[in-house]
Amino acid sequence: MRDYFKPYFKKLERKFRVIYVEARGRGRSICSDTVFSIERDVRDIASLLRFVKIESAHVFGHSYGGFVAAQLAIEHPELTKRVIMCNTFHGAEGWQNNIDNCSRHVMESFPDQWEKLMTMRKKMKSNSLEWRIVYDPCITTLYWHNMSKQNIFLKITGNINAPEFAFPVNHSVIGYDSDFSVGGTMKNLDLRPGLKTLRMPVHVITGRSGKIAAVKRACEIQQLIPNFQIRIFHQSGR
Repeated sequence: MRDYFKPYFKKLERKFRVIYVEARGRGRSICSDTVFSIERDVRDIASLLRFVKIESAHVFGHSYGGFVAAQLAIEHPELTKRVIMCNTFHGAEGWQNNIDNCSRHVMESFPDQWEKLMTMRKKMKSNSLEWRIVYDPCITTLYWHNMSKQNIFLKITGNINAPEFAFPVNHSVIGYDSDFSVGGTMKNLDLRPGLKTLRMPVHVITGRSGKIAAVKRACEIQQLIPNFQIRIFHQSGR
């Protein structure tokens, strides 16, 4: 994640101490474990903050990281000065809604590929490499307001065709059929009761053109949190 965020967060480094967390099994963090969860990520970050003697931090989380940031604030409000949730959801229900949106998009916009995927589905789950090769190009347009920006982003970050999670982490957290249903350790995640308890400032960032984590999901979070600000970027995707 360091490579993903650092090019855009350099300005923050002028005024803040910025720590880029690459959780177990992701980025440059090597881990041989087979079970991963939001709860474990939260424990790790809380331990890290205490280790580096940060009493209270501004915590930013994008996509799945938004779950971790929110859960950290819920469990450890004393460590969380402010929460920024970017293109994320309030739990497994929102993630499932996103999965369903993606499936509808592929089915309606790429019917030939959808037919191929349905044939493949008889032999494999949706987290196989063979599935990803067919499925992922079909949903690329859901991420961008302007597709010409994609190559610029990839050039800056070097994040070429990188999955959000390594396969072992994806299998553990979301399950082996993650393009159809939320399973794994995230299956029953519901942040809504905890979000209602937050008293620190919470900011949610989303892009008007993003069909992954759509604006509606951000508005659902807005209704739950007392001290909340939402920022919608109108010429932006995910």
